[in-house]
Amino acid sequence: MKNNQRGSSMVEMVLVIGFIGVLGIGIMKAISSVYSKYQANAIIWEIRQLHKNISAYFSSGGYYDELNLYNAVDKMKNVDELVKKKIIPNEFVSGGQIVHSSGGIVTMKAISTLSANYRCVKDCIEYEINFANVPTRECIDLAMLNWLYNDSSTVIAIRINNFAFVEWSYLDKVAGKEYLPMTPPMALKMCNKATNNITWWYQ
Repeated sequence: MKNNQRGSSMVEMVLVIGFIGVLGIGIMKAISSVYSKYQANAIIWEIRQLHKNISAYFSSGGYYDELNLYNAVDKMKNVDELVKKKIIPNEFVSGGQIVHSSGGIVTMKAISTLSANYRCVKDCIEYEINFANVPTRECIDLAMLNWLYNDSSTVIAIRINNFAFVEWSYLDKVAGKEYLPMTPPMALKMCNKATNNITWWYQ
């Protein structure tokens, strides 16, 4: 009788431990998902803030040529100038570089969709903002967002790891055969690295 009770207790203990283990895994996944959403929302706010500030600063001149001064990591000594001009919020700056909330470097430059390599030096009416080292889950969340809506309506393309998704009227100017917004399967396919590069192109 005692052996039966002991065996029954052992089974119950194993079941309880198993339940706690499954529950713990579920909680950890939920926490990870919430954190990923938080990080994605933070990047959404950051890219929209940069777009808003750039548009406000360059609204009078109309050309984005000056952004080429800040498009490389070795030129980040000019980052203070961006802060003074209110293009970059001070909280984006870390160690003399522009950094997004997931820890990757942010770069900007003027571009031209009329140029074969998209380079632009003078009278540039388009520009890009690049976020490096975006984690996979955040990349997927960002990719599936409809960037053509509301304050991001001047987006003409989004490049993820060098593949472009294009606003339909720019399809003949940008290398890429997919329209914006991205579908979930395409977002999963494109955000296929541990850390990903995402570039937003604006006009």
